[in-house]
Amino acid sequence: MTELQLGLIGLGATAVVGVFGYNKWQEFRQRKLAEAVLKPHHADILLGDG
Repeated sequence: MTELQLGLIGLGATAVVGVFGYNKWQEFRQRKLAEAVLKPHHADILLGDG
């Protein structure tokens, strides 16, 4: 393989890893946000001990 081909393969692999990492980071951020928004802020009266 030529130097150009190796460089393009390396660049492509770096891009794929970068996109994968970015997607995982976004998934982590959105999961934290969704859990914070959907988490109940008070105890459920019907399910409580009281």
